[in-house]
Amino acid sequence: MKRKAISMAASAILLVLVLASCSNFTLDSLFGNVYKQQGLGQLNPGDIQDAPAEDLIDQSGILAGQLSQQFFELVKDNPDIQQEVITKLEEIINDPNAQAALAQAAIAVAIEINLNEVGANQVMENAPAAFAMLLEDGFDITKPADLQRLIDALFPPSLLNKSIFTPDQLAVITDIVDRLQSISDYIDALVARIDENGGVIADGLDAGTLAQIGLIVRAMNMLEPLYPAENPTLGASVAEVLNHLEDPDFDPSIYIDYSAFNVDSILNDPATQTLADAAGIDLQALINQFGGGN
Repeated sequence: MKRKAISMAASAILLVLVLASCSNFTLDSLFGNVYKQQGLGQLNPGDIQDAPAEDLIDQSGILAGQLSQQFFELVKDNPDIQQEVITKLEEIINDPNAQAALAQAAIAVAIEINLNEVGANQVMENAPAAFAMLLEDGFDITKPADLQRLIDALFPPSLLNKSIFTPDQLAVITDIVDRLQSISDYIDALVARIDENGGVIADGLDAGTLAQIGLIVRAMNMLEPLYPAENPTLGASVAEVLNHLEDPDFDPSIYIDYSAFNVDSILNDPATQTLADAAGIDLQALINQFGGGN
């Protein structure tokens, strides 16, 4: 079926949402509600630019369980400062002698900076409603009308037109998908630091949300983008699929190769297990829910 590729691509991206139904964690715990709370003090660009990496972690609020909105907005609004911050954080991330908990915090701050820059948290906040739709009796993601409802639920209204996608909307969606996929190295580093710390994640970090981000990134990395031909990216490929959604004769496999995607492979990945264990998530229950259990 021509809509099969869309089904697999959308399922891969939305697979992460099952974690919310298997645990007490919510997607907004790191990127939603606490992000709206008051920051941890008044900052200016100079405070951030001059701070050593350890102070940047404190300024972010990541280990206090309360992100500083001011910190992340200042970083987002000042590209030069953002690059300096990332460079300082990566010095800790890549230092084999850095304390594991400190390195984990640096990774979490770097992930949040990346997601905040492109507004990816908006999509993740809408994810639970989109997942609930998948559970509806009779819902068929391969049907254009049901797929359109799912897309409308997943992306914020500011990105969507109910009948077509504008170039600006597609550009935003492209940036979100590509940025989510680009943090794969941070997820790998986080897994390594958790393993190094005996499977324990640093106090204050939201293990559940980080596990969910890790799973969505791993799912995305199993999809091979095919568009544009000279330099394909998953974001551009997903955007092109969405751009042709109204064409009944459209074959989405032109733009995304989903043949390597396998749910059990993702869920049985040792890195996925590390993230799930740190978050207290029962992966076997998740595997069973997808029909992979014995």
